Amino acid sequence: MSNDERRRLTPRELEFVAMAVQGLPNKHIARACGVSDRTVMAAFAFLAMISTLVMLAVLRTSFDLVQSFAGSGLR
Repeated sequence: MSNDERRRLTPRELEFVAMAVQGLPNKHIARACGVSDRTVMAAFAFLAMISTLVMLAVLRTSFDLVQSFAGSGLR
């Protein structure tokens, strides 16, 4: 997947994250942005899913490197 094909955070998602980092609850973020708290929760659920997929990809790459190193006979 090229950089152009990767999904970037939308300005709205960045706004949600910035407020969450400040410790604001979802309901406050929703009110401040003029959306429902379900919209905020859905955005955070999506971001959590993406984070999990990235973590799994990194772990898979790490596992492959360890397997390659172990199979090479190098120590």
